[in-house]
Amino acid sequence: MIQLRLKAGREKSVTRRHPWIFASAVAGLDGTPDDGDTVEVCSSSGEFLAWGAVSLKSQIRLRLWSWDPSDEIGDGFFHSQIQKALAFRSSLPSSGNSNASRLV
Repeated sequence: MIQLRLKAGREKSVTRRHPWIFASAVAGLDGTPDDGDTVEVCSSSGEFLAWGAVSLKSQIRLRLWSWDPSDEIGDGFFHSQIQKALAFRSSLPSSGNSNASRLV
């Protein structure tokens, strides 16, 4: 698994579950991912923080998928996340008042 290491002191936004990591927070990559690949995000000391999709040309270097180290990111993960989003939206009081909603 490819790992992205953060600079020391830049973990706070990830631990607060902010979904983006900016290029300025990245200390380095262990491996050579392609844009869109899922990588493991680690603190400067090597502690697991999250899983995210890398974007090598963007200032938003990673968009985070999950903060659970046991998640296996793949088709099943995304299917489950979409099902959870559908269930949540259908539980909202306004769900019966519209035939449209933002899913993803």
